[in-house]
Amino acid sequence: MNAASIGATAWICSVFLFALSGCKGQDPIAAFQTINKPCEAALGVTEDVVTKLSRSWLRQTHFPGSYVHNVKSTDSQVTPYTATIDFRYHTLSLARDSEEEAKAINFPDQKGLRIDDRWVIHYAYVNSTWIVEKVQNSSRITSPVSGTSEAQPFSDSTVEYLVATRKIAIACRPPAAH
Repeated sequence: MNAASIGATAWICSVFLFALSGCKGQDPIAAFQTINKPCEAALGVTEDVVTKLSRSWLRQTHFPGSYVHNVKSTDSQVTPYTATIDFRYHTLSLARDSEEEAKAINFPDQKGLRIDDRWVIHYAYVNSTWIVEKVQNSSRITSPVSGTSEAQPFSDSTVEYLVATRKIAIACRPPAAH
């Protein structure tokens, strides 16, 4: 066998194995990084938001917390891989009468309502594409006046709600879903 026929045989074998594997050319774990990297970068920054309410202006500052992602293979042929992104952030909120007063709030010097959020986004690798399978959220709200806190257990949510809450979280959606 000469070098050309060895090369051709190797190419045919790789095409055959590629066809059997059902892959579209990208490793699922590497493909997940197209979601994970932008998501981690977006959620890793402090975000200030000032919103007009009916009678006042609300200043919210979102501080990043922990961020963990996990990809694992399964025994399922329908979803051969699953992944999660589990992240936390802390929000301080305080209302003022005017937009200028709201923008002048300096957290954490001024005590505001504190919300500690935890989000878990569950992904599934289906037909060689990552999709969002489910989104869960839990939070703890602490009052600056009384110092008491109230925990809300995990509940099902949606990516749309997450994005409405933290606009930068759109980076956590699979690329085809933007």
